[in-house]
Amino acid sequence: MPGAAVYGELCLFVLAVIFTIAVIPPAYSNPVFTARPVNDTIPSHLENAAVAKKDTTGIIKDTSAPKQDTSISKTVKIDTVVVKYSKDTLSAPVKYHADDSVVLDIPEKTFHLYGKVNIDYDQINLKGAEVDYDQSTNLLKARYGLDTAGNHIGAPIFTQQGQQPFQSDSMLYDFKSKRGKIYSTVTQQGEGFIYSQQVKKEADGSFNSFKARYTTCDYNPPHFDFRANKVKIIPNKMLISGPANLEVEGVPTPLFIPFAIFPLTHGQRTGLLPPTYEVSQQKGIGLVNGGYYFGLGQYADLTVRGEVYSYGSWGLTFNPRYFKRYKYSGSLMLSISSTRFGDPETPDFTKSKDFRIMWSHSMDSKAHPGVTFSASVNAGTSTYSYYNLTDPAARLNNILSSSIAFSKTWPNNSPFNLTLSANHSQNTSTRQVSISLPNLSFNMNTIYPFQPKNFVGTPKWYEKIGIGYSLTETNAVNFADSTFLKPGFFKNFQTSIQHSVPISLTLP
Repeated sequence: MPGAAVYGELCLFVLAVIFTIAVIPPAYSNPVFTARPVNDTIPSHLENAAVAKKDTTGIIKDTSAPKQDTSISKTVKIDTVVVKYSKDTLSAPVKYHADDSVVLDIPEKTFHLYGKVNIDYDQINLKGAEVDYDQSTNLLKARYGLDTAGNHIGAPIFTQQGQQPFQSDSMLYDFKSKRGKIYSTVTQQGEGFIYSQQVKKEADGSFNSFKARYTTCDYNPPHFDFRANKVKIIPNKMLISGPANLEVEGVPTPLFIPFAIFPLTHGQRTGLLPPTYEVSQQKGIGLVNGGYYFGLGQYADLTVRGEVYSYGSWGLTFNPRYFKRYKYSGSLMLSISSTRFGDPETPDFTKSKDFRIMWSHSMDSKAHPGVTFSASVNAGTSTYSYYNLTDPAARLNNILSSSIAFSKTWPNNSPFNLTLSANHSQNTSTRQVSISLPNLSFNMNTIYPFQPKNFVGTPKWYEKIGIGYSLTETNAVNFADSTFLKPGFFKNFQTSIQHSVPISLTLP
């Protein structure tokens, strides 16, 4: 049938078109079939109007932050390159200097320094004439040099921070173990000196000395010393010795001690002051100069000493000192004593109680401009020197005197000045005492009250009138020392006051 054939061809054509639209991608699709949907219900006259009209529909912004891919950060690894140091590397840099030369032997890994060598390593300083260093063993050797006459020069000096230096003929030091050996050395520890044939330095900073001598004599060789085979030195703390023998002028004595402990301290330290042994024909057997030292801080200290004898005599001395730089300084000594001469059962027995006071004070002139204060006091009982002093010059001096003075000058060209003073004089032979206190002197320099401040031309006659003023007051007494502070003592003072008003006039 023709109609059926036409109908079948039409169906095949429609299926082919549908298949083409579904299979061909949009980029390559035919524009005839993609311009609008097949079943477009929008009229053509409204379609252009819709295109021309502005689209007021707001664009919705995508606020969702893009997610970071953490897989990258999780997989990134830090490159940790491990630098391997040589086994002979030191823990700190070494700074060195040599005036003459420095020789480096690379195959042997050694350094040789000549001429006034100076080496700094960590907290250690070494000076010497010649120094060798072996890098493979970290061993340093230092020794003295010889001048043209064959004399030793540039003896090695080993110094560790916070400790006293060691001077020697030669030394060895291991940088790694911080141990060393020092030969024929001398060092000052505290107030004493130590001479050693050989010294071993330990890693903890202590020193072991072999065949050592300890002395407080600063001569070389010393006049006396204690000689011991083994000595332990803990810097700034103590020296511990085994059996020691006392030598005088290099000659051994029969005096031996089983051990000894000497403190090695610096600066102000509070502690005991050991006494010394003394024998007196008048006072008997005694211990003298023993006491205690008090460190009172940066500006003051106090020393208390005492003495006691078998016959009953005793004495105490208080000696405070004070000092402040650029301000003032001074010291005070107060001594009291009770003396018993001889046997109480004999007629020549003597008993005396005495005292002596000495005070000195000075003030820096820059501390208080225009003000000065000074004191020099030396007073006491007349018999103190006879019973308590052994120095011939001090015992023969029979005059004691004191002076205290204060003065003030007003600034800004002021004409006024003031002086206050006190004086004392004492004769220990006649036992007469003279005291003058207080003494006052107030002065006004000449002024010209009628003269104008801004003076111009020839002055009038009355402008040349000058006026001054002076006030002097004294208060003195003379007495025997036995009447000091007895009833009626102050009634013996003689007081005088004097005023002076000088007036001057200069005429042509």
